Parts: sequence; C-alpha cells; structure tokens
Amino acid sequence: MVDYQASCEEAAWFAYVQRPAAVSWLLPRKDSKKVARLISAVSASWEDDSDLPTECGSSYESLVGAARDAGGPGLPQLARQGSLTNTQTFVFPTCGLTVKQGVIEAAPEIWRVSPFVHCAPDNSCAIAFVGSLLNVQASGRGIGGHSAAAAAALARQGSLERGADMGALTAAVVLAMYQHDSELVLLSELQGQYAFVIVDSKRGAFAARDASGTETLFYRIADDGSAAFASSEGAIPEAEHAGAPGGEWRELPPGHYVCGRTPKLHQFALTPEQLQARRGEAPRRHHLAGEGGRRASLDYHGGGRQPRGLEGDMFGFAMDGVDG
Repeated sequence: MVDYQASCEEAAWFAYVQRPAAVSWLLPRKDSKKVARLISAVSASWEDDSDLPTECGSSYESLVGAARDAGGPGLPQLARQGSLTNTQTFVFPTCGLTVKQGVIEAAPEIWRVSPFVHCAPDNSCAIAFVGSLLNVQASGRGIGGHSAAAAAALARQGSLERGADMGALTAAVVLAMYQHDSELVLLSELQGQYAFVIVDSKRGAFAARDASGTETLFYRIADDGSAAFASSEGAIPEAEHAGAPGGEWRELPPGHYVCGRTPKLHQFALTPEQLQARRGEAPRRHHLAGEGGRRASLDYHGGGRQPRGLEGDMFGFAMDGVDG
C-alpha cells in the first residue's frame, strides 16, 4: 500500500508574477529574464530524481507508461518508492510557474498525479490545481457555449489529450473556464475542495482557495508589487529565491482569491468561522427584531482580521430582522 502522506509531501508548486511595467506593452527584457531565473532557481532547489517526460498535462498513466518503457518498476512499486515525480516549468514574459508533481493514492489501489497541471493551447497561461471537483463534466459542457461532453469539447480545441484522466480533465476545464469567464463567475461554478493558481501573461495571477480550507495556499506581495504563491509552507523558497524583498508570506484565507496585474485579496465565500458566527447571530437577530416590533441590523465582518500590508475587499454581511 502506498504511503499517502509521504507521497503528498513530494508534490509542490510555486508561482511568481512580476510587477507590471509602467507602459504595459513595453516590458524591459531584464524583467523577463528575471522571471526565468527565479523560476529556474526554485525548480532547481527541489530534488527531483525522475527522468520522466515533462509535457503539459501529463497523466499518471502516461508517466507510468514512460517508466515501464524505460524498464522501470511496476506501478505499485514505483509509487511506493516515491520516485514518480515530474517537474514542469512554465515561463511567460511577466510570470512563471514551476510544479513538482507527486503521486497520491486517491482510493485503494488507485493512484493519481498531483498537482494537476495544464497549459493553454496558445501557451498564454497555465494552471496548477490541487483538490477535487464534483461538477467537472457539467462545468465543461458550458465552456464557450458547447453542448458536447467536456472532454470532447476540449479535445476539439486541441487542449486535452484523448484518454486523459480526471485530474488532467479538471485542470483543463478550470483553465478553459478562466479564459471564457471572469474570476467570480468561475468561482461561483466550482463545487468541491480545491486550491489553485493560474499564471497568465496578460492578466497576471489568479489564485483561489475554496471555503472549506481543506487545501493550503500561501501568497506574498513584495514591496515592489510583485507577487509569489506557493502550495504549502514546504514549497516556499528560501529568501534568495523569493523575488523582490519585503512583504510577508501569508496563508490565503478560505473562501478568498488573489488576482490582477496588481494583485489584491478578495473574498468570494463565507469561511467556516463566519458561517458559524452567522448561525449563532440568527437567534439573537430574531430576538432583537421582536422587541417592540423594531427593525434590527447586525453587521458581521468576520472573526478574523484582514491581512495587513495589502488592500483587500472583505465582505460585511447585514442581517436585518422583519418588521413586527
């Protein structure tokens, strides 16, 4: 049996988005080279004992097949040895992403590569996705107005290999939705537990974590306005590889996302703590509304504090009683 925890610890991703140039169409070449150097340094700092291929969107089956063709061990043995890792790197003019994939046991005797990775057919953006979605097929059917199955629609666009597993399909669908809709529309459609980052040569970064907080995600906004993202504390690079100085690494709160060429923190869903507080306030609201028939307004602004050093939008939830 595969050691699930040990396998998960091998997986990691890191993303970096350079501060936008003063003139959007004029990006200094040195900044582009800086992104490439930074991503390469982080990738090199991760131990990777695998010689497996690094094509975009590799599934577990393709990786294992390559290992078998090379005379490697069988599937269970390969996973148990922890040698099934695959580092993929994507560098764009203004941003970059490096992903070290590891194998996890999704179910007894069923293994899957994580994080899920996909690159757009036009090489304009890429995604690293951790977690699972309940409505992948349904979401895929709505992409661009297509009515066919998600896998078939994406395959026709040349963005998904035939026979790709659910992980590859998940990453491809989310990235396609991102390209067709706004960030909030995308997040409103996702049903599941997840954390992901998208790096886009035109729109910058987009990182989100669902309201359950099951999957982790960390971010950092440097003094110069550049942003960095990591899948876990273990994926946060040493200071010399972290980009511009300043800023503090923070855990992205559940139900929040960061996006934009000038990244800002936004909330799109109630956190578990806010849900609990809201449920607790409901009886009190009802009691106050009934006193003298007057209207009561209880505003809840969340139990946690807004991260310092970054402009953000936090939801205030007004719960008004009914006139008696």
